[in-house]
Amino acid sequence: TREHHKEDFTNAFLLKEIRGSSPISAIACCTFLDVLNDEKNGICVPTNVVDKELYFEEHLPLVRVFLLEGLSACLDESLSSDETKDMAEVIISTFRIPQLCLVFCQSHTLAPEAFDLLQNVVLPLPIETLGNMLLEDKSTLIALFGLVTGKNGHESNREYVNQKMALLLGNLAKAGLLPNAIERLDLRKHAIAALSAAILINGNEDSTIDDDEESLPRICIESLATILSNENDEIEMSELESRTMADAIGKSLSTTVLNRFFVQANLETTMESIDHSIDRAAISTSAEAKLLCSLAESPESLIILGNVGGLEAISLIAHEGIITAIRAIRKACEISPKSIIDVDAHLSIMDALIKIRHQQTVDSSRLAELREVAIHCIHTITVLVESDGTRSAIVEAEQSLECLNAAADIISACASFHCTVSTTEASDPVESQKEYAASGNGINVKSEGSPEMQSKKCSDEKAKVEEPEGDPITEVEIDDEAGVETTNGYTEKEKFETAPQETPWQEMLSKDDFSLEKTVFSLFRAFGRIQPHRDAMTKNEILILALKNLSQIDELPQIRLQTEALDLLATLSLFVGRSCQGSLSQGSLADLFSTVVESRTRALQITRDRHEQQALKNLLQLSVLGLHSSFCSLNADSKAKSMRVASDLFVYMADSLFKGSKSRRSMAQKADGVLFCNLATFFILSIGNDASRNLIITRRFLSSLIRFVLMTAGLSTVDCHIPTASSEGSEYWASALAHCLFCLSCTMNETSQEELGVSFKALIEGVQFAMKPNSFMLCMRYLSENNLAGSTAISARQIMSTLDHLSC
Repeated sequence: TREHHKEDFTNAFLLKEIRGSSPISAIACCTFLDVLNDEKNGICVPTNVVDKELYFEEHLPLVRVFLLEGLSACLDESLSSDETKDMAEVIISTFRIPQLCLVFCQSHTLAPEAFDLLQNVVLPLPIETLGNMLLEDKSTLIALFGLVTGKNGHESNREYVNQKMALLLGNLAKAGLLPNAIERLDLRKHAIAALSAAILINGNEDSTIDDDEESLPRICIESLATILSNENDEIEMSELESRTMADAIGKSLSTTVLNRFFVQANLETTMESIDHSIDRAAISTSAEAKLLCSLAESPESLIILGNVGGLEAISLIAHEGIITAIRAIRKACEISPKSIIDVDAHLSIMDALIKIRHQQTVDSSRLAELREVAIHCIHTITVLVESDGTRSAIVEAEQSLECLNAAADIISACASFHCTVSTTEASDPVESQKEYAASGNGINVKSEGSPEMQSKKCSDEKAKVEEPEGDPITEVEIDDEAGVETTNGYTEKEKFETAPQETPWQEMLSKDDFSLEKTVFSLFRAFGRIQPHRDAMTKNEILILALKNLSQIDELPQIRLQTEALDLLATLSLFVGRSCQGSLSQGSLADLFSTVVESRTRALQITRDRHEQQALKNLLQLSVLGLHSSFCSLNADSKAKSMRVASDLFVYMADSLFKGSKSRRSMAQKADGVLFCNLATFFILSIGNDASRNLIITRRFLSSLIRFVLMTAGLSTVDCHIPTASSEGSEYWASALAHCLFCLSCTMNETSQEELGVSFKALIEGVQFAMKPNSFMLCMRYLSENNLAGSTAISARQIMSTLDHLSC
């Protein structure tokens, strides 16, 4: 019988009667097993066909079973003795016992004995020793993955074998040995497939993964997360891996996370007095949560997860401020904003932003992460506000206005961080300009609207000196003590208040990276379309004062912030009524815009850097728009100042192009056209008001107006022609031309000639002195005959008719 043969084999082969023979017997078993491995040409393989069949079906399996049992007994005995323990470990390593066990565990006839040997002798070894033996070649690791997924011959106890193999894999992963081996042996795909399949062995995709650390799904999910994690403990996977895993275990992961949060919510309702934030954080940072959020990095996987409850689960994780979940919500929002509203993910995003605002202290190591969280949260809210189908959900949310306040805090902190002005005193634009001038960078542009030039004009008229009419190019003097207009500054000091001290925003700001501030300004523009939020912005004194301070930054690196601030102020100025007082009154805003125009005109005259010029022109066109919005409600002094600085800017821009080289005119850009368009539109406002109209009825300004018309009329034979028709932004140039012609046509009359002390004909001749004769009239004829826009042609005809009558 089998037992009789086994007893004979044990007594004879294992040297039971000889003390201390266990290592020798183990070596004998290993050697015999190694001999039997050659099943093709081995010395034990019979040559007779009948004997060979009996050998493979009965004798070989039986001998191997005896050898495995004997080897298990011998090694177990050797390992239990201090004298033979080291030798036993050498035997296990030399004869590759772990690899042998993994191979035999896949055999139906040898699996029980092979597993017993593995469990009793191999698995108790130190994990580092096991790792060195099991992870040295690809075939062994593939066999181990197969055993985890149920590919073993142990029919009676297969589930237990699976669990033990998974536990072994988990221990190797925790020790950091498995990830390195998978990368070295290029078995990442096998590992993902095996562990994903093992998670669902005892259930289905609707099953949850319990918290028992010894359960097969838990071990596999933890191992999977460890294998896919990089050195920063962040899970990384390819698009294909993500899609494969989303299909395989996406629903199981989603169900598990949702169930854990549901249980936690029930617990919190019964134990309200306890702080449960640590418990929620543990769920949010669990292996299943990390894997779920990482799967959502792929758009295709995100769609799959959205159909199995994954987006709702990620929303709950995002509520805890986990950056990977918040990034996933942002991506989902870009794909389908409505999907975010359907699972209330917008509320989680808003809560995550508000939590940052209320944090008392922040670990410096988390500042970069919190900054990214804030950027993604604000961007997502902005997208939802801009979308017609989701805007109402944001507006009606309780957190909506608090998110707006958080954004205002960021801008307030930004002003405190970036501005050179004091954070405890008023930001007085005039005082800032005095400091600017005193620094030696001032440029004194003497305009006819200034008291100095008005005085000069009066003395000139008294002298009545006859001279060829015309107007020289704007006089520009670089002066260490540049004169700066101070009569229309702020009437009272405004105290600049920083963001509340308990908010961490200022610590997150950077002098080189403005992505957070830029995102906030995008949110403000979106909220500006909603009346309650727009009203809240206009009533927020801290926000308005911060915007004013940002609007006056002198440093080039921060000019983008100044542009954003001016853009927002210019937009808000459209909704400021006459009754508004304080920092957002129309007078206060107009003074700010005038000061920016004045200072940036000087800066534009100094710089030769094209990028800086482009940025300055953007600032100027926004400031002029702001002046346009508030002009009609200003007092006479404010109107005079705004019109003076605008005309100074127009004169400089037009004259520098007119007197510049042909190449300079050919390089005129869209930004120039936009700025000229805004200025010309602003000048039209002066026509209906005598006081304002007198500010532009000057030789200097009208000469520049004529120069601009000559350059932009479109007549290529004119020496100063600017080719705007085919360039980007041609519509702005055309609009500016139409407005300038309209201004000219409205000011060309006998009264204006008397005020100027010179005829319009003489003024035009002075401008075109070095050009072809009658260049201006040729341009007017060209416009009246070829321009199809209507207003331009009509204005040109009116000018020709008026000049004809005034010459009589």
